[in-house]
Amino acid sequence: MKWKIIENRLVKTFLLEKNSEIAERIQALLLIANAHKQSANYRLEEDEIIFELNFNEENDMSTRDFKMARIVDQIFC
Repeated sequence: MKWKIIENRLVKTFLLEKNSEIAERIQALLLIANAHKQSANYRLEEDEIIFELNFNEENDMSTRDFKMARIVDQIFC
């Protein structure tokens, strides 16, 4: 699945096979995001995690959003 643009946000859902892997991957993501002074908005729903990325105060996507999307892909794909 590819990232979708919905209401000025990059959105992607990942299916997760095991609940135990969620915590490890989120922890890795938060460490990397903090190092880059970014954040990742996500929510968990049953066996999936949904990311919504938009960090621009003017509600526009930026290169930071696409960079964070690549990081999320590396960790969750």
